[in-house]
Amino acid sequence: MLRSARRGGAIEVIPEKTKNSSGVRLWIPEHPDLSRALDAAPRNDAATILTRADGMPWKVDHFNHEFAAAVKAAGLSGLSFHGLRKAASVRMAEAGATDAEIDSILGHSDPKMTRLYRSQADQKTRATAAIGNLTRTPRQP
Repeated sequence: MLRSARRGGAIEVIPEKTKNSSGVRLWIPEHPDLSRALDAAPRNDAATILTRADGMPWKVDHFNHEFAAAVKAAGLSGLSFHGLRKAASVRMAEAGATDAEIDSILGHSDPKMTRLYRSQADQKTRATAAIGNLTRTPRQP
């Protein structure tokens, strides 16, 4: 992502993941934690926000390999960089975001993906409520 995509507390991108053939640009407000992290990051002359240790931009496939290596080094498994999109979608749904709000961040061109992620978040919410109901309901003899 280019540094020039970040301005006014937001990031503007044309997502590749959604195969957005019309080139629709998304304007995404930065989460305050992201703003703080990016503001505190070391400055360099690179055009991209994230760079390799040598200051050069990442190639997509190399970044994915490095992400996988970091996951392994942390003793974790079953995680992928792509999974961050899903995790963000589920967290937004759990926080009460509507499908349209989630789509506006992730740029989904097909609402089926958002519905899938929402169903996972809704399942968690419903399961929590069901167990909560059990703890509040007196047992019948």
